[in-house]
Amino acid sequence: MLQTDVANDISIFLGTKQLIVENPIWKAENADATFTPTFTVRNDGTSNIALVAVFVNETEINFYNCSLFDDEKFRRILGKEGIEDKCDFVLVSKTLHHLRTGRCIAKGRDQKHECQEDEECCIYKFEEQEIFKRLSELGKRVIVYECFHPHDKDDDKIRGRGGYFTIKEWRRIFSHLSENYRVEFIEPLRCHLDQKEVDKVIAKLRQVDCVCFYLEMK
Repeated sequence: MLQTDVANDISIFLGTKQLIVENPIWKAENADATFTPTFTVRNDGTSNIALVAVFVNETEINFYNCSLFDDEKFRRILGKEGIEDKCDFVLVSKTLHHLRTGRCIAKGRDQKHECQEDEECCIYKFEEQEIFKRLSELGKRVIVYECFHPHDKDDDKIRGRGGYFTIKEWRRIFSHLSENYRVEFIEPLRCHLDQKEVDKVIAKLRQVDCVCFYLEMK
């Protein structure tokens, strides 16, 4: 498993085994920086992902600094890890809403907004076509675990790369995914995502604070 920084302290996990460590806790008080997951997501041998509360004793994690769109450096990393094509999976944990690459959309939410040089109050547009295309190039399966707090302040917001997704943004994302990928939902309900299921997922999303799904190429 390797972790790749995509923007400052924002990170995604990529791996070559069907075992995905989620919500890592680094114990700084230990000299060897022991890695302890709070729970894991694993492939259960079927087309579904099972959530299991277990601890992993041996998990090797290598850290690299690499832009999500730096093909040359990323290929060097894959070569060093002995990966010929792409990883088995990409885990995007509480990070998807940070992968904003478009222009500032804050003006559409607040007419009084004025873009500043430090971009502190800006919110970039999330370009789902570009982001999911890139993530699918990195791994055979892309797993997304994301918080849903559209009315709360995003404490991890880094300049314009922040701001939790709104219902409108989620609907646009889900519509794009259902048309272009095979998508299986774990939370807030278990279903295969198609255009008919988008409204059901959105309705459930209003009742929960997290989303978990995975996608593969059709």
